[in-house]
Amino acid sequence: MLAGIRGKRFGNWTNTPGSGTLTSLSDFQVWLGLKNSDDIGTKFDLRADIYKNNQLVVSGQTLCMTGITRNPDQAKDTMVSFGTFAPVSFGSTDLLSLKVLTRIGTNPDNTQCGGHFNAVGLRAYFDSVNRPAKFDMTFVSTSVVIFQDDYSSSAGWTQIGSSVTVNSPSHPGVAYFDNAADGGGVDDNRIFKQLPSTLPSIWTGDFDYKFTTSSIPAAYAWALTASNANPEQQGSTGSAILVYHGPEVDQLHIRTWEGLTVADSTAVPISANTDYYVRLEKTPTQLILMAFSDPARTIQIPGSPVTLAIAAPTDFNNLNLIQHSTSLSSGSARTLTAQVDNTKIFTP
Repeated sequence: MLAGIRGKRFGNWTNTPGSGTLTSLSDFQVWLGLKNSDDIGTKFDLRADIYKNNQLVVSGQTLCMTGITRNPDQAKDTMVSFGTFAPVSFGSTDLLSLKVLTRIGTNPDNTQCGGHFNAVGLRAYFDSVNRPAKFDMTFVSTSVVIFQDDYSSSAGWTQIGSSVTVNSPSHPGVAYFDNAADGGGVDDNRIFKQLPSTLPSIWTGDFDYKFTTSSIPAAYAWALTASNANPEQQGSTGSAILVYHGPEVDQLHIRTWEGLTVADSTAVPISANTDYYVRLEKTPTQLILMAFSDPARTIQIPGSPVTLAIAAPTDFNNLNLIQHSTSLSSGSARTLTAQVDNTKIFTP
């Protein structure tokens, strides 16, 4: 709190910045106006506090501000500089808050700097073209990339069958389902690659997806498995987490195999010849599938997200391969032409 007179809070904004470290802040810029025109001539102090959850990180203040009016069109452009602070680590659920306080204006020695002795208070103006209140922060991400592939090389990939390929001459730079038919219990069509390490209990997987044609589809566009067997044949001790295109219609949903137990989420509808930017998040208790319309993954499409509960925190602790596969068990009338690109698996 500012020394001496107690400040009155009149603004509080929060955000969840994600996992990382806050290392610095720019000046806080805000436009101010009076609540009551009778207070013209009053001088004010302004203070801005930055919090991590309920922990104060740093404060800044501007003293003895003058020229504040009631007219919003004449709102006063004000800057508050923050002091230095030790870097602060944030987890994925931690809140960063900005709290704004004011009081009657003072000098550096805490004596009143003139003007009225009291006032109704101030208004803060923000979120407009002419008054874009803001501050910038330097936030260093602590995410760790486990696996990344832009499919520009087939090195490390194993291909089974002929209709699912990676970086082929006819379809370079992608994993491609070329009118890929399901196996009818006989034909296995897929590609797989060993991950650098077994996946931890918390991770996020991103990939780009686009399909052009399908017929009663049932394919595993993106799959993580415990072994290099077909995703449907991981056995009684194996497991798999799958992003499933289908069944029957064009939609994406989560399917899991834990031993011989299969579970499915609800689905996100998708359309042909449309670029989708897909994200699958795993925590110890659930899976979350999101489909976005933009590469920055900020705009989710209708029906997204969908979730699927995980029965036990130790489930799916043995995943170490990535696959793109048709369904071995479904009939060969089910086909898919699609491509996968820019896979990235990381810890958030």
